[in-house]
Amino acid sequence: MFCKNCGVKNDDDAKFCIACGGPTGIVPVQTGIPQGENSAGVKPKKKKDKLPFIIAGAVLLVGIATFLIIFLSSASPEAKARKELKLANQYLDEMQYEMAIASYTKAIEIDPKNVEAYEGLANTYIAMAEEAYTAGDVDLAITYNEKAVEILAQGERETENQKLATLRRDIEEKYLVAEERTDNTAISEVEMDAEENPDANQPAVSDYVDPEETQAYVQILQNALYYGEMNGNQYGDPSYAEGWFSIYDIDNDGRKELLLCWQGDCMANYASYIWGYADGKTHVELTEFPAYTFYDNGIIEVGISHNQGLAGSFWPYTTYKYNENTDTFDYLCFMDAWDRNWNDTDFNGEKFPAEFDEDGDGLIYYMYSGDWSNPTKLGPVDFYVYESWRNDYLNGAHEIEIPFTVLNEENIENLLKDI
Repeated sequence: MFCKNCGVKNDDDAKFCIACGGPTGIVPVQTGIPQGENSAGVKPKKKKDKLPFIIAGAVLLVGIATFLIIFLSSASPEAKARKELKLANQYLDEMQYEMAIASYTKAIEIDPKNVEAYEGLANTYIAMAEEAYTAGDVDLAITYNEKAVEILAQGERETENQKLATLRRDIEEKYLVAEERTDNTAISEVEMDAEENPDANQPAVSDYVDPEETQAYVQILQNALYYGEMNGNQYGDPSYAEGWFSIYDIDNDGRKELLLCWQGDCMANYASYIWGYADGKTHVELTEFPAYTFYDNGIIEVGISHNQGLAGSFWPYTTYKYNENTDTFDYLCFMDAWDRNWNDTDFNGEKFPAEFDEDGDGLIYYMYSGDWSNPTKLGPVDFYVYESWRNDYLNGAHEIEIPFTVLNEENIENLLKDI
């Protein structure tokens, strides 16, 4: 072998040149088993780490379980009924009555023991009855109220819920009458008593017509009809509005008041006034949203214009009581509620306090009493406590149906004919 550096001949196995001392370039033969191989010269297989597969499998199982829980819960009859009930409440709030009826009915078909569905469906027919009555169609109003009673009776049988029974009795007492009036005016509680009791035939208010009082009331009606003006306030273009009025002893003080309800071209222009007359001039006894319920003990309940809170199927209302010393109506309380079927959390994210919902119908109630500017809040309470609050101020009073007349020139002129 010759050195690759200097060319001198060396032994074949020489590692270094004998002349220059540089490496000859021969690689020594290795013996033994190379690192990483077995005796057969095959590299052994590494054991795979099973932990990532175990974790992935666990995650997959948890995901499947979660999906099944959500799917099954959402597919349960109770969940489907709640979904339909929430939709129905929204339709009722928006006065889409036919859609509300369809959704409430579907909720009952899914869950025949859902108290709120029966109540909401009945309230829908009551609202339709009130509209029919306002439009002068008493026959249709009676039909709708009878339907509401039928629904509540069905719910009472299915659920054995006392609340539905109470509502049914209230509607039967308030709205349904034994005879239909040919003059398209609703029979009042006073007239019902007179028909049933001959000794009660004395009118609540004298038939005497005070010319000055009538002239004063006519002036108010004309200002509304021609100018859309009431008590110095403007309520939109009268050509796009409608009104109805009654001259009736609303506060049961023996004198007639003028009640004027007005529906303007938008919700902001809805209004109603109660005027009294004394000492040769008129005065306002109450101004509110035109959604009254009158009682013969001087109590008035007035529904709010928009139900945008948590009340759901319950429509909040303000209660007033007649003050004979001032001849006006004083604020008594405001009734509100929280409907769990409408929303399970409030606007602050707080959960529905189910511990107060003793009858399990998903509704709890609140009362705000005292000074209107700084009321005292009572509640939450269940239905039986709310009912006792209301019974305290009603004290066995009966609702009175006020005979309204459409606000137009002809009906105003008819008032003048009586002078």
